[in-house]
Amino acid sequence: MNLGDERQAALNVHAAQPRAFDRAGIEAAEARAGSASASLRFAVRAAYLDDRQKDLETALTSRRVITTAVGIIMFQRNVNSPASQADVTRPALRRAG
Repeated sequence: MNLGDERQAALNVHAAQPRAFDRAGIEAAEARAGSASASLRFAVRAAYLDDRQKDLETALTSRRVITTAVGIIMFQRNVNSPASQADVTRPALRRAG
């Protein structure tokens, strides 16, 4: 089953004896696999978006902490030019990365 992008899944169907499935049974299983594939694609996409949202929220929180720390350091060092601000910000971003 194709789950989107490069993700794949498989659905295995077993029987107690060989050749237990006729053509109609095979087609029914393939149709159910198609339905399952669509549901799994949705679930994978929802999980990806949830993870992405959490990653963005974490990044925003980290950025706020860094910005606050940079502001404190700039105040302590009496720094107010953009070039000096970059000198203070760069090391903070390296440590956070």
